[in-house]
Amino acid sequence: MRKESTTSSLTLQDLEYQRLREKIVPALLFNQTLYEQALAKCVSSETIWLDAGCGHKILPFWRLDRELGLVNTAKFACGCDVDFEATKRHVSLKLRVRCDLAAMPFKDATFTLISCNMVAEHLDNPRAVFSEFARLLKPGNGVALIHTPHKWSYFALVSSLLPQWIKHRLGKQSGARDNVDFYPVKYRCNTPHKLQRLFADAGMQQEHLSMFASDASLQFFAHRKLGRAILRLELYLLKLSLRPGWRFLRLSICGMYQRPKVEL
Repeated sequence: MRKESTTSSLTLQDLEYQRLREKIVPALLFNQTLYEQALAKCVSSETIWLDAGCGHKILPFWRLDRELGLVNTAKFACGCDVDFEATKRHVSLKLRVRCDLAAMPFKDATFTLISCNMVAEHLDNPRAVFSEFARLLKPGNGVALIHTPHKWSYFALVSSLLPQWIKHRLGKQSGARDNVDFYPVKYRCNTPHKLQRLFADAGMQQEHLSMFASDASLQFFAHRKLGRAILRLELYLLKLSLRPGWRFLRLSICGMYQRPKVEL
């Protein structure tokens, strides 16, 4: 995970990673940056917004100003999550509800936008959750924006094989996430086809789907000689993934699904 910061605050590790990235794949963008761009297109002064599985933030912590800007732009914004401790620490949403995403305590046709960032991979029953999204969205202009890892990306394949304690250690070394942010992954809806099918079963149409590459997951190895060699291989793999024919290697899926207008 890449942190956006000033040159003066960058470590030698950060600088070495940036040097390698600019040399090998300068077009590479962090997938959360791409998700932020997609989310910003969905938020306006008329948006009634639910961030489902909100945890304690909507965007990476170094994008707090932008997160606050989006929340303040919306007509109404709230979040929900089953993890009560996470919601208590939320940095931007004042209104938060503890609930199961498969049984949310909101009225039908309440929201114009439901966002779900890096949550769908943890769902036990995505079919039930997406049916809830369909129930809660306004017909005709209600959309769900889903950002989740791609099940068949190299990152997800390796991640699914690693024990939880190793993920915790790697996350701590990288500085990317707190240990409390790690939840078991299920990958029960994590392909473009599966997402489209599950939302279709819920009565929603796929409006748009993108697959995002992202920064190297092994960038924290950049300060070691052997680590840099491994990191170079990952960057070349990411460069390959930017080619249309190799998009299946990309790390995450971002899909937009709309509840169609009810015909009388």
